[in-house]
Amino acid sequence: MLLRQGRRGPFLGCSGYPKCRNIKSVDAEGNPVEAVKSGVKCEKCGTEMTVKYGRRGPFLGCSAYPKCRSTMPLPDELKEKLPPQPSANGNSRSPVTLEDLGIVETCEECGKPMKLRPGRRGLFLGCTGYPKCRTTRDVPAEVLEKVEAAQAAAVANG
Repeated sequence: MLLRQGRRGPFLGCSGYPKCRNIKSVDAEGNPVEAVKSGVKCEKCGTEMTVKYGRRGPFLGCSAYPKCRSTMPLPDELKEKLPPQPSANGNSRSPVTLEDLGIVETCEECGKPMKLRPGRRGLFLGCTGYPKCRTTRDVPAEVLEKVEAAQAAAVANG
């Protein structure tokens, strides 16, 4: 297994790729992560469901995959026990909002407040009137510095 980098972060992938597509999740240090057991049984085959991570967030998937492809939403009590999953480029949903920082940015088009949103190229300001108002703009440098400092403090605290 080789340590590789994907769009959702680092992972261990088989050295025989593309013939073998076996992968394992890793933590921040590159150590393999064990599947999180849920205690929920699969409705189709009866095996235990495990927590899996997809592009829309965590969900329960059958541990007998690929033979059984059963999935279900993650129960609320399990959501609280899971650690937050950072994205590969660090723009996962920002826990810091403009209101938290005491910053008020308004849309030039409709006058509604702007909101920090993650994008392919980092954070940007988007109108809260979306989809009617599609105004976006770059985050000013001084605001970006405050956001990064607040995110660093949030990571350090928990």
